[in-house]
Amino acid sequence: MNMSDNATDPRSPPVPIRGKVDIPRPDPTGRAYRVEVVVLSVAERVTGYGKPCYFLKVRDGAGGVFCVVVWDQQWARLRGEVEVDRPAVLDVRPPAAGWTAFTLA
Repeated sequence: MNMSDNATDPRSPPVPIRGKVDIPRPDPTGRAYRVEVVVLSVAERVTGYGKPCYFLKVRDGAGGVFCVVVWDQQWARLRGEVEVDRPAVLDVRPPAAGWTAFTLA
């Protein structure tokens, strides 16, 4: 495995960043980033398959505001760790092509 393979290996540790502006463009597919944020809001939604998901609206350390989608199975672990108007550290992946929300890694 060479260094470029490691950049996209999902087992690689998340890369610490200050904000979404620190993510290279185009970003390495599948790469996770660790970012400190303040949670601005949490909204429960329903997927097209009828399952719940949660959208966290967050502000990063660089002042950027973005949404992170948290799938139902991830929410059970995250629920006790995030609160509105409180800081949190999240491991996220940038939006897939055609989407706007980051995903929880």
